[in-house]
Amino acid sequence: MINAIALHKLAKLRHSRMILIYVIGCGCISLFTILPVILMGVVSGNRTVGAETALMYFGFARFFGLVAALMLGATLWRQDEKDGTLLTFIARPLSRIELLLGKSLGCLYALLIYLGAAVAFYLLAHLLFFRFSIPLSFPLYLIQELLFYLVYFAAGAFFSSLLNPLLAATAVLGWAFLALLAKIFLSLSPAWCRVLGKGFRFLSLDSDISYSVQALFTADIPTVMPLFKGITYYLLWSILLFSAAVVLFNKREFAGRRS
Repeated sequence: MINAIALHKLAKLRHSRMILIYVIGCGCISLFTILPVILMGVVSGNRTVGAETALMYFGFARFFGLVAALMLGATLWRQDEKDGTLLTFIARPLSRIELLLGKSLGCLYALLIYLGAAVAFYLLAHLLFFRFSIPLSFPLYLIQELLFYLVYFAAGAFFSSLLNPLLAATAVLGWAFLALLAKIFLSLSPAWCRVLGKGFRFLSLDSDISYSVQALFTADIPTVMPLFKGITYYLLWSILLFSAAVVLFNKREFAGRRS
């Protein structure tokens, strides 16, 4: 049943105009920002140029994946509530946890398709234009990136249980802004600023814990522990936020049904 709900969610996303506009926007921006660098790499045959292209490409992929994950989380069940299909699901003999897990699994499928398409496009360009090798730890980097998306998806799902989708997305961005405030306060000399900065850093998501694609392609990695550190960190945040979203959704009252 969970997989059936997931496929239903994926089908709704596939027919959504919002997703089509998003894909076209991603394609246009990526084309005009990455293609010139690829051409520079072809002309010069420089390994560093290729690595910089990878850095730019996966930087854009991370940004667009973050936006997609946030949109999916903030509208996880809100669209179904709006068109009335949510009450139909709730009326069936399945728990709310199963319902939310199924819809989340459908969103995970969508994020996997997005990440897979982004990686396939890059690998094609890499085989055609670049001459530097891809490290064996690259799959671990992709797992780290997927979990990074899932953190923002779970955060969107959590705040959407309290607020409407627009305010939920704004709240998630405000939560992410705490990391910047943490850096600012930690760089100041007064003791109270450092204490406040440590508090902000504890509450916020530390994006710097990610092992960057630039280090992955240009530096020798003596160990894969930095990647496992990022994977574990993002996994724990995803579980924490999604568990809170499940609890809030399970306690929520919907018109036409009391549970």
